[in-house]
Amino acid sequence: MLGAGSQISEGGDSVVITDRDREILRLVYRFKFCLGRHIKSLVQFTGYRATDRRLKALVDAEYLDRKKYLYGVPYLYTVTHKGRILIGANKRENKIRLEQITHDIYVLDALIFFKERYQIALSNFESERELHIKDGFGTRKHHPDFVFTHEGKT
Repeated sequence: MLGAGSQISEGGDSVVITDRDREILRLVYRFKFCLGRHIKSLVQFTGYRATDRRLKALVDAEYLDRKKYLYGVPYLYTVTHKGRILIGANKRENKIRLEQITHDIYVLDALIFFKERYQIALSNFESERELHIKDGFGTRKHHPDFVFTHEGKT
């Protein structure tokens, strides 16, 4: 396991992996993908340039993948195999369904709205994916896009 400021070298390039980088990877993994603006808001970067520079470093080091899926929709960031290994997540790649991309973007926008409106920590939110993981194997149940706990209520 790597420490808070572990340096990882890939060929001639090296990137220092921080706790914030792990937080970015976990966030993107929780929701299958994120846009840059979601990462900026949810990981609390000060500005878009700082966010873009860090995301570029993670893409260059092959922890994140950046890809265009639909015309008019910004790049989607997904966690690569190498990134999933770093955060100890399931190594299987997420399937991104084209017909669900705009829905998932709106879900993240709504999550940001509730987080900022009610000052809720990101750790108090559970994604649909995390709810399915809790269920374990068996018949797949329907779950909401996310749930959150606020003032003792879910």
